[in-house]
Amino acid sequence: MHRIIPAVFAVMLLTAVGCTKQPVIIIPVNITGQWQWTSTLFDLPLGPTNPSTPLNGGTVWSLTFYNDNTWGKRIIGILSDTGTYSLGHKTITSSGTTYDYDSVAYFHSNTLTPFNVDYYKIYNNDSLVFSTSFIGAVGGDIVSFARQ
Repeated sequence: MHRIIPAVFAVMLLTAVGCTKQPVIIIPVNITGQWQWTSTLFDLPLGPTNPSTPLNGGTVWSLTFYNDNTWGKRIIGILSDTGTYSLGHKTITSSGTTYDYDSVAYFHSNTLTPFNVDYYKIYNNDSLVFSTSFIGAVGGDIVSFARQ
């Protein structure tokens, strides 16, 4: 009986120590590369130019995210905007639904830009999609790109 009590105490102590939760760090999906815009699906109005594409009157543009955390936007091949970026990841639960998403924040001279955060997913390593629906928002545009 004297041997059982220390053994039970040791198991209880190890179990208590082993149950300490450690924070889980999730690294966002790498967004590095050149992305050519393919379409924008607007919330409204429905019509012949929704979704907007390069073929139905949309402007040809691309985003490039570099390894050194800088980014550039080109419209018809001409550099129109640049800055730095930071990636993030978050998981939230709202009304019983869990949203798991990555985000990119855009900066100019170390200051967040207007409309400064996009929520994204990358599919098959060749399709980049920005949408506020990834965070559970209703409405908003869905902007799609193809890796170049």
